[in-house]
Amino acid sequence: MRLAQDVLKQPGTFQSLPDRETRLWENRLDWSVGRIDMQAILRLSYVDGRQREAFMFRIQRTFGE
Repeated sequence: MRLAQDVLKQPGTFQSLPDRETRLWENRLDWSVGRIDMQAILRLSYVDGRQREAFMFRIQRTFGE
């Protein structure tokens, strides 16, 4: 799990950059069964005040010895 928050409204700092994440929540789950590796990632973030969600699921099988 990864959690981050960027404080952009502080006196004496530059304006925020476009397409910059201000809040981020990311969960990642990796697991293996025999020769099969699986991964799931859930990511919630705020970019320019808009919420964005992403989900990725990956399965990989190895062959040979």
